[in-house]
Amino acid sequence: MRLNSLFRFISAGVGFALLFPLTAGAGDPSLAPVPPMGWNSWDAYGQAITEAQVRANADWMAKHLKQFGWQYVVIDEGWYLANPGSDPKDYKLELSNDGRFVPTATRFPSAAGGAGFRPLADYVHSLGLKFGASISFEASPAKRSPGTCPSRGRRTTRPRRPIPPIPVPGTPTTMA
Repeated sequence: MRLNSLFRFISAGVGFALLFPLTAGAGDPSLAPVPPMGWNSWDAYGQAITEAQVRANADWMAKHLKQFGWQYVVIDEGWYLANPGSDPKDYKLELSNDGRFVPTATRFPSAAGGAGFRPLADYVHSLGLKFGASISFEASPAKRSPGTCPSRGRRTTRPRRPIPPIPVPGTPTTMA
């Protein structure tokens, strides 16, 4: 009996010691009340995501999850590939004249004519959600063909640094 009580006392002490750090910062206003919550296309669609699929998932999230704090709709890498799922050495990248990734119009029809993600981002924002796009460093045009990417505002070409996520006004540019 006495051993059982001692075991309960030690277990309670260990449990309290483990939980104490979690409650210590609960009132700290510099901490977010919840982690950033949202949907990322990679887990379900990989590189083959389409605009219709993004819109459908954004609609569902706005209807069912937004009320619980979900707010981010993120298209993961591959949106700039004309041939998703192919061998990486055979990737066909969609690039602007100045060497920046652009959404492939075959899978993102609203991006045609140089519109980029603006129409899709506007749609996601109209649902009260935030939009983001991710770019893989591995697919960087400069890494694939050094010295061939034009530099914005220059007449020569040079290897480019990895391109950061595309900033969309009103949307965080760093989302994990």
